[in-house]
Amino acid sequence: MRRLRSFILIIFIIALIATVFFFVYNKLNSDSEAPEITDSIGTIQVSVKANEREFLRGLKAVDNKDGDVTNSIVVASKGKFVRYGVLRVNYAAFDRNNNVGLYSREVEYTNYRSPHFSLTRPLRYPMGQTGVSYLDYLFADDVLDGNITTKIKVTLGDMEAAGENLNVRPVNIVVTNSVGDTATIQLPARFEEYAIYAAYVPALSNYIMYTPIGVVPEYMDSVQGIF
Repeated sequence: MRRLRSFILIIFIIALIATVFFFVYNKLNSDSEAPEITDSIGTIQVSVKANEREFLRGLKAVDNKDGDVTNSIVVASKGKFVRYGVLRVNYAAFDRNNNVGLYSREVEYTNYRSPHFSLTRPLRYPMGQTGVSYLDYLFADDVLDGNITTKIKVTLGDMEAAGENLNVRPVNIVVTNSVGDTATIQLPARFEEYAIYAAYVPALSNYIMYTPIGVVPEYMDSVQGIF
């Protein structure tokens, strides 16, 4: 019985020593310090087509135990515009113990433009028509998000008589992209007597044209025929 008690005591002491050893070892080797991200450039300029690697330009990350962990830096998130064409980008860097270092800076798009609308048919309808869908031939595209037609919102003004055979309703078109930039345009929807509505009119490739200020667009370039 004494031998058994002595054996149990020895096992207990060994287990206690092992526990203390591993506790001290883990304490000495624990790592709760996150990598530090440094920036040698500050605000950078990129194209709207820039890949993630271009967003990382000028950044370096160093960890207190792992050393240089620059290769772990990723774009964590992109915020809304802080001003036109400029957004705040958040970065993260990781060490082997999954500690995360964070950093943020402003990034400017060099060739950004606001969302554009296109209209492939004029907003012309026969007088008295109900259930009009103003979005059937209306589209929106964005240099960052691509096709954002599904984000278009429409509000309608009051119908006004513009002549004996013509009523006009203002149609307010709004769309907002992922960085919070909103584009708006107001289009006139024409409600015509059927004889006027049925008359042939020029068919254009696009009924909304964007040109620089002071530049007259080449209207004839968009004429495709009549319908």
